[in-house]
Amino acid sequence: MMDEMKPGLVTREGTPVPLTSLAWEAENTGLLLHLKCTQRYRNEGRGPIEAVYTFPVPIEAAVVSFSATLGGIRRTARAMKRSKAEETYENAVENGDSAAMVEYADDGLLTANLGNIAPGEDALVEIEAVLPLHWLSGTVRIAIPTVVAPRYSRDGSEEPLLPHQQVETNVLASYRAEARFTLTGPLAAATIAAPGHRMAVSPGKDSTVVRITGAKADSDLILLLSDVPPVNGAWFAADGDGCAACVTLTPASGKLVSQPAAFSILADCSGSMEGVSILKAQEALAALTECLSDRDSVTLSRFGSATEVLIPKPSRFTSVFSRRDYLPAVRSIEADLGGTEMEAALERVQELGPRDVLLITDGEVWDSDKLKALADRSGMRIFALGIGAAPAESVLRSLALSSGGSYEAASPTEDMREPVRRLVARMRLPAAGKPSLSWRDPALVWASPPQGLFLNDSVTLFGWLSDRPTALPSLAWRDSEGKKQSARPEAWAEATGPELRRAAARVRFEEITDSEEQEAFAEQESLLTPCTSLVLVRERTEEEKRASGGALPEMIRVPQMEVSERPEAEMRGILTSEPRGATLLRQRALLDTAEIEAELASPCEDRSSENPSDQRSFPDDALEEGWERELAQSLQSAEDLEIWLKSRGAGVPEAFWKKALEICERDGAGNPEEAACLLCLIWALIRIADQGESRLAFFVLLRLLLLRP
Repeated sequence: MMDEMKPGLVTREGTPVPLTSLAWEAENTGLLLHLKCTQRYRNEGRGPIEAVYTFPVPIEAAVVSFSATLGGIRRTARAMKRSKAEETYENAVENGDSAAMVEYADDGLLTANLGNIAPGEDALVEIEAVLPLHWLSGTVRIAIPTVVAPRYSRDGSEEPLLPHQQVETNVLASYRAEARFTLTGPLAAATIAAPGHRMAVSPGKDSTVVRITGAKADSDLILLLSDVPPVNGAWFAADGDGCAACVTLTPASGKLVSQPAAFSILADCSGSMEGVSILKAQEALAALTECLSDRDSVTLSRFGSATEVLIPKPSRFTSVFSRRDYLPAVRSIEADLGGTEMEAALERVQELGPRDVLLITDGEVWDSDKLKALADRSGMRIFALGIGAAPAESVLRSLALSSGGSYEAASPTEDMREPVRRLVARMRLPAAGKPSLSWRDPALVWASPPQGLFLNDSVTLFGWLSDRPTALPSLAWRDSEGKKQSARPEAWAEATGPELRRAAARVRFEEITDSEEQEAFAEQESLLTPCTSLVLVRERTEEEKRASGGALPEMIRVPQMEVSERPEAEMRGILTSEPRGATLLRQRALLDTAEIEAELASPCEDRSSENPSDQRSFPDDALEEGWERELAQSLQSAEDLEIWLKSRGAGVPEAFWKKALEICERDGAGNPEEAACLLCLIWALIRIADQGESRLAFFVLLRLLLLRP
């Protein structure tokens, strides 16, 4: 797909791609997060367009509403059977009206279709969802995915997706992204971090507001809440058709009785892990030395197109074993094994003995159903750690939970020790089994089935009542000593809005086995599901239709941004090391061919942010009198310019360098590498200009021309 695209955010016909920005607003009720995603589009072309954008959402999110403002008029969608929604949408577009439809593409993937956006017209899309959060030993992690990383399949296809839903990537795509979180209840008092992004925190009397600004849609937006007290509560939402109810409780472990851990470690070393991901995988593997003792035993394997067993026999984790065998094996792993044959790798480690598997991967595969079937057949428990800027949560969470294991994720700027520690702690503890929730209310119509859980992790269950609740439910479980325990919320609280009802309805939908009943229920509750879509139509006046000349819109598939290998915070020195490829890439834009060849042949240099030269101070970039002269005096060499670019966060994706070199070689440039270097530099300066600093970027480009021979 990349080879068919011209450089720049235009289609093959030269029409600019319409997506301009993404924004999220979120507010919690207990451990339910109400999430609103706003997508802004603008047609800068000469004719009407149809924008099609496949984008990720948290896998557990239930979409509760969809609206669009087209030509200044706002419409709210309703759910229809999928085929009927498609017919309604297509008929409207062919009739010259504007229409919008959101459809289910795959687990954790939606496709937005906007038909007949007129030239010069803006379109605003708002998608609201409810996301259950998880309290895990005092930590709550909120992750909003913004980009779909390339996924591996043996035949190269994106099997679950229809042709118009398939994901394209353009290295020149650049979409602004921002988020605003309003935290209430126990979450408001948490210690807050936003790994990889700029964050502003505004504490209030009853809530805390967190803003993430200056981000791009090239990595997950993450809010990490720690020191959160246990969340316990019960909420209901009443309307004319009974009450939806939600109960969240946290089973306490009592006296901890931990068991020795025996598990197989399986590390992803496929090509998609190249760069910072494989370094973070090594960091996670090294973190195990702080969690394990000589009571525990492990095997170690790595996989890609093939599986390599590095430590085949379950070995006690003694200090001698760690020093002589384990850590040298960890240091030797690289992302050099090609594709991601995860199913074959799981089958191979199953033969090594331990039932539990610690899977460290970005999860970028399509065929998750086969993986879940394998885990179910084998009886293995999978404890998955998602690595990278955009790990495939839809694959890894469902695989881990369906096997009776657990899922954690960590971005490139997060400390690997905490998620690794939590996963190992869950392996040691006996599962609390399936807790039982007694609603003790005669009005109960339906209740969500309890799932297996681990002690010190929260459980959230939904119910449907014919009337307002009159009794408090009670949760029962067995602690780590096998003793029966119970807990109940203090009181019911009434929630407003449709979010709780839709969240309960989405869970109830999954329990319906008859397909016709599913469709009818989804339409009745206005749910977005695999069998229903959300569609709306904005009728155009005859005058508006004549202005378009009766032409059908040009279909534009909105591309994804490249997944960020080095998020902004990493570029600004939060991490103390970076991938060798990223270091060389930045240098390619500053060194001539001979210097590049010498650098490629040299040992890997530590270019950490702890290097004193990286701490060099530069003048303020504010456009004050004399700033050009002061900055010019600071940029006297290529090294100065390199350090300055790093301080501005002007990173260039590896894929851009490869594409730039390919273009320069194809177009017959006298020195393709030199021409590609210049393109990379221009791209870095465009990143700066895109942040509203075009005058600054232009000045630095002039300095660059003076510095180059």
